[in-house]
Amino acid sequence: MNDSAPPKSQRVGFADHPGITVLRILFPALAKLAPTMAAKLALKIFLTPPRHKEPTWEAHFSALATRTTILAEGKQIVVYSWGGSNKNILLCHAWGGRGTQLAKFIEPLVLAGYRVIAFDAPGHGRSSGKRTDMMEYSATIQALDQHFSGFDALIAHSFGAGNAVFAVSRFRLQTAKIVLIGCFSHGKWIIQRFGEILNIPSKIVANMCLSLERKYNGQLHWDKLDIVEMLQKCRIPALVVHDKDDREIPYDHAGKFRRIEQHIWFHDTRKLGHRRIIQNPLVIDRVVAFIKS
Repeated sequence: MNDSAPPKSQRVGFADHPGITVLRILFPALAKLAPTMAAKLALKIFLTPPRHKEPTWEAHFSALATRTTILAEGKQIVVYSWGGSNKNILLCHAWGGRGTQLAKFIEPLVLAGYRVIAFDAPGHGRSSGKRTDMMEYSATIQALDQHFSGFDALIAHSFGAGNAVFAVSRFRLQTAKIVLIGCFSHGKWIIQRFGEILNIPSKIVANMCLSLERKYNGQLHWDKLDIVEMLQKCRIPALVVHDKDDREIPYDHAGKFRRIEQHIWFHDTRKLGHRRIIQNPLVIDRVVAFIKS
């Protein structure tokens, strides 16, 4: 790796933050002088989601929600619901997001006869904690599944999408359908891409992976976080939605899901990127139609 910043076309999420340039210079030097410290610092940054101020339009939906709190993995998880149906849909938000991030789906789903459930993942929004990972996020989905006696469908975006599949596979959750918007194809890609963006030497990234595996005492294996394989084995009908101009999770991740020959559908978009896709009316209509079909 070199110290130059990645091309703008390859930057993702936080990669445009001014502090990234400093970290890209820091990590190679720190890795040589104090590799253990470098790995600890990198892992702390990796596991800490940003918390953003709730936009006005999201606050509107938050105010309309019935709000409750459940306990998952020792953390207080804030949960939102809209509608009074006994048919439940769970919305799973992206890294650094919150339950209302997918709020544009709420009204169409409620009108279609569903109750919509959303939540702030650990370390996100109003929920407790400062850091989290796929093990905690997936366990939170399982806790919600138990609390609401199952879901008719899961609609998930980005980090939430991979975790939705991971939760279904890990806990053998039962759901009729799953929608994956801007989903990554393998969990290990996330930490490797993080290392590329911050110019972290591969040995330090390997130490980060090992630290998390040790933390979970054999329950977590990075090489087994193949989201495509998990979805194939669970055989739940799925809709994969991905934008061809997505800079955060490139479109080739969606292409890897095409190896699944049955029970999967695709909806491609252009010029919506990674975030505007979850507010696009045509995407929302396609997702609701898939859920209802």
